[in-house]
Amino acid sequence: MMIENVEVDYAKKMQRCHEYVEALEEEQKKIQVFQRELPLCLELVTQAIEACRKELSGTSTASEQVHGGQSDCSEQTTSVCGGPVFEEFIPIKKSEEEDVEHDESSPPQQQDDNNVDKKKSDWLRS
Repeated sequence: MMIENVEVDYAKKMQRCHEYVEALEEEQKKIQVFQRELPLCLELVTQAIEACRKELSGTSTASEQVHGGQSDCSEQTTSVCGGPVFEEFIPIKKSEEEDVEHDESSPPQQQDDNNVDKKKSDWLRS
């Protein structure tokens, strides 16, 4: 029974990794358009694709999978905190609490902006 669970988990992991490779390949096509501007980004995506393909081709042993060894694929896509790496650089979506806090702090800032605009327009008038 435990062996069946391990096999099912392994199959699910391989399916997720295959889907991940497909998504990375789509992103790689988008990045290739801007290859001159984003050479390092292209290199990182290419390396991630190669690492996942190695895992899919069976270069990682089944014993590593059974004993909980991390794969190259999961190792490259998670940060020290355990979240996806890209979230550390670019927040994907602000939480509603952050939006509310930002909205509450915006009116005083907007008033300051209005005062600056008035000063500019006064300067232009004279």
